[in-house]
Amino acid sequence: MRASEYLGQIKILTLRIAQKQGELERIRNEASGIRAMACDSDRVQTSPTDHMPDLVIRCIEIEKEIQEDIERNIEIRHQIINQIQGLPDIRHVQVLYSKYVDLKDNSDIASDMNYAEDYVRKLIGIALGEFDRRYRRSFRKVDTFTSPDRSRNRSGRKRKQGS
Repeated sequence: MRASEYLGQIKILTLRIAQKQGELERIRNEASGIRAMACDSDRVQTSPTDHMPDLVIRCIEIEKEIQEDIERNIEIRHQIINQIQGLPDIRHVQVLYSKYVDLKDNSDIASDMNYAEDYVRKLIGIALGEFDRRYRRSFRKVDTFTSPDRSRNRSGRKRKQGS
């Protein structure tokens, strides 16, 4: 694993959390009936909440996944911040923190540091090399995927053997 991949785990987890929060909001809206409904006079829906238990269970599952992702994000952010701050050159600390923790693009970093964007790009490369030399042995990929417990069905009950 390269330093940029290791440091980029913060962005992956942050994006994953935002996507799951969006999905949770969509499901909650569906559960509360806030969605576009077809006005078709030939069809009458007699039981609009038949799927409500499944939606509630799905919301609970997603909330648990979000919480697990947030905990993983906190853990990896803390480790990465400490490692970045352990670099001896303050410019390296600034560019790596801005790029991988604050998730800024190179033009914003250049503006913040009063450097040309080309210089920031070069500085990031040098800083990544230094980071790699110092911390390569401690790189570990955080499991960015929440794997549901496959031994349980949607209602939370244990699956029967052979299911």
